Amino acid sequence: MTSPTERRYRRLPGRPFSPFRRDSLWLAEDHVLSVQSNRFSETYRRYYFRDIQAFTIQRTASISPWTFAVGTVAAVFLAPGLFFDFQSPFLWVTGGLFLAITLAFIGLGPTCACYIQTAVSRERLGSLRWIRTAEKALDMLQPGIEQVQGAITPEIAALPSEPPPIPGAAIQPPPLPTYKQPETGWAYEFLFVLLLLDALHAYLSLHYKGTPIQVAGWAILVTEIVFVLWLIVRQRRFEVPGAIRVIVILTLIVTAGFNYVGFMLNSVSTQLKTGTQTVFAAMNIADTAIYGVMGIAGFILMARYRQGLRRTPPAAAPK
Repeated sequence: MTSPTERRYRRLPGRPFSPFRRDSLWLAEDHVLSVQSNRFSETYRRYYFRDIQAFTIQRTASISPWTFAVGTVAAVFLAPGLFFDFQSPFLWVTGGLFLAITLAFIGLGPTCACYIQTAVSRERLGSLRWIRTAEKALDMLQPGIEQVQGAITPEIAALPSEPPPIPGAAIQPPPLPTYKQPETGWAYEFLFVLLLLDALHAYLSLHYKGTPIQVAGWAILVTEIVFVLWLIVRQRRFEVPGAIRVIVILTLIVTAGFNYVGFMLNSVSTQLKTGTQTVFAAMNIADTAIYGVMGIAGFILMARYRQGLRRTPPAAAPK
C-alpha cells in the first residue's frame, strides 16, 4: 500500500549524451525535480511551480558536435570496403552501427541550452540538450505551472523578455574563476610508467613472439585506456598543466590509431594470405619511439610542475 506522504514522480523527456554524467527531470504534483549524477554521487534540486519565473531555450548548434565524431568513426570503418575493395563483416557491421547513430543524431535536430529561472537562481537543465526535447518537456510542465500561477495572458506574453538597461548602472564584475585543487600527480606518473612499459613491450615484440608478449600487451592496453579515461574526468576537479593534458589526450588518440592499424593489417594478412612483417616491424619501432617520448616528456613536465608547487603556495579556496 502506498503511503499518503510518498510523492509520485513522472520522468520528463531528455537525457544528456555523456558516459560520465547523467541528468534527468522528474515531474511531481507541485514541483519539478532535477537529478544530476556523475556516476559516484547525485545532486537533487526541487523547483516548485509557484517559484518558477521563466524557462529560456537558447539554440547552440544546428547539429550536435557528437554527430561529427561518430560520423568520423563510421567513415573510418566503412572506408576500406567502399574505396579499397576490402570486405570484412566486422568492419561493415561496426561501420553501419556508427552510421545509424550518426543519422539518429542528425534526426534529433538543433541543440540548445535550457535554463530555469527563479527569484534566487538561474540554473541550466543538463538533460535538455535538443530543442525538440526541451519543447516537449516544457509542454508537459506548462499545465502544472499554469494551475498554480494562472495562464499567460496576451498582455503578459507581449512584454519584453528582458528589462531595458538602466543608464549609468554599475557594470557587474565577471565571475570568479572556478577553484581547482592542485594535482598530486601520482596518477599521471603511473600513466607515464605505462607509456614506458608500452614502449618496452613494442621493442621486445621486434625480437620475441608468443603468448606472454601478447598477454602483457593486452594488459598494458586495457590499463592505459582505463587510466586515460579516469584522468580526463579527474581534470575537472584538479589543476594540471596544459602540456600534461595534451599528453593524456594524445595517449588516447595514438593508442586508438595503433590498434586500428594493427587490426587492419591482421585482417589484410589473413584475407590475402600475404606477409606484413615489415609493416608490423615499422609499427613497433614507431610505437617504441612515440610512447617513449611521451612517457619521458610527461615525467619532465610533472617534475617541473611539482617544483612550481613547492615555490608558490597554493591559493586559498574562495569561501
